[in-house]
Amino acid sequence: MKKKILLLGISLFLSFMGLHAQMSYYYHGEKVNLRVDRNYVHIIADEDFVESSSFQEFNMELENSEPVEGLVKLKFLSSPDMSEYSKTIESLKQNEKVKYVLPFFERKDANSIGTSDIFYIKLKDLKDTTMLKKVAEQQNLQIVKQIPYMPLWYILSIKNSAFANAIDATNYFYETGQFEDIDPAFMFEFKPQCANDPMFSQLWGLKNNVAAGIDIDVCNAWNITRGAGINVAVVDLAIDSDHNDLKANFHPLSFNAQTDSLNIHYNNGHGAHVAGIIAAVKDNNLQVVGVAPESKIMRVSHDIAKTPYLSADLASGISWAWLNCELIAELRESVGLNLRERLLPTHGSSRSQSNLFSRKCIVRYS
Repeated sequence: MKKKILLLGISLFLSFMGLHAQMSYYYHGEKVNLRVDRNYVHIIADEDFVESSSFQEFNMELENSEPVEGLVKLKFLSSPDMSEYSKTIESLKQNEKVKYVLPFFERKDANSIGTSDIFYIKLKDLKDTTMLKKVAEQQNLQIVKQIPYMPLWYILSIKNSAFANAIDATNYFYETGQFEDIDPAFMFEFKPQCANDPMFSQLWGLKNNVAAGIDIDVCNAWNITRGAGINVAVVDLAIDSDHNDLKANFHPLSFNAQTDSLNIHYNNGHGAHVAGIIAAVKDNNLQVVGVAPESKIMRVSHDIAKTPYLSADLASGISWAWLNCELIAELRESVGLNLRERLLPTHGSSRSQSNLFSRKCIVRYS
C-alpha cells in the first residue's frame, strides 16, 4: 500500500510539472499510450482572470471565447518544444486564479482530444456504491452523479483533489482492482472537419468561420471535386522540390523558362505561395491546404528579372506547359513590370483560345 501511495505521489508530481510528453490510460485492461498535443490546453480558472488576461505573456491565445462547462481552451501562438510547454504549464499552475491545467492528446488524421476535470467509473456491482463513496472521500473527489439508465456508471470530478488530471485519476481507480472499468471522458470533436491542416481555420477565403458566406464554401466543393486529374502549371519563381506541403503534388514534368532546360533552380518566394494556394496537400497535418489539393503542379520557373528577353521567356514557358499537359498557367505580375506585350497576349487571342479549349487548357496570366 505504501508503495502504491509513493508511486501515485511521483506520478502526480510529474503531472504537476507538466513533464509527460507521453501518458497512458487503461482500455479493456490494456495500457494505451497517449501523446500530449503541445498546441492546446484546457484551463479551469476564475472568471475575472479569463476576462482580464490576454494570455500573450504565456505565448497563448483564447481558442474559445465562451467557456464550455467552465473549461477555457487556450492555443499556443507557436508550437512549443517540450521544455517550453512544461515551463508554460508550470507558470499557469503557479497563478492562484488558475485551478487546473488539463492536457490535449494527439490523434492520427483527426482533431486532438481534450480532457476536463470529469471522468467515469463503472462499478462491478450495484452494492459497490458504498466503496465508491469511500474511495472518493479518501481522495477528496466529487461524485457528480450516476449516469441515467446506466446504473453501474458514475461521473466523478477531480476538483479539490490532489489529482492533476482525469487520466491520473482513472488510472488510480483502475489499478485498485476494485472497479469494473474506467473512462477518462475524452472530449472528442465529432463535428465534421474539412481538413486537419493546422492553419486551415485561417484560410477564410476557403471557409470563413467568422463571417458565414464570405468564402468559396470549400467543404461542400470538395464533395464534388478536389482537382484530381487536373494539372496546373505555375509560371513563377522556382519552387523547392522538397517542399514538405507541396512535393507530393508535383507533376513529374518541370521547365526552366529562363534557360530553356528542365533544370529548376530553387528561389525561395512567390512561386511556393501560389502553388500552395492551388494544391497544398490536404490532411497531412502540415501548414495549409490548397483549393484543389489533389491536382498536380507543373513548375515553370523564372526569376522574373527585368531583361529584354523576359516576355519571350514567359511566353515560351506558357507555351511549353500548354504543349505538355492540360493546365491552368499562373503568371506572377512583378511590381513595375508591364506584361502587356505582343508575345504574351497572343495566347489570349480568340484563335489561340479555341486551340487551348480544344485541349481542355486554360492559360491565365495577370
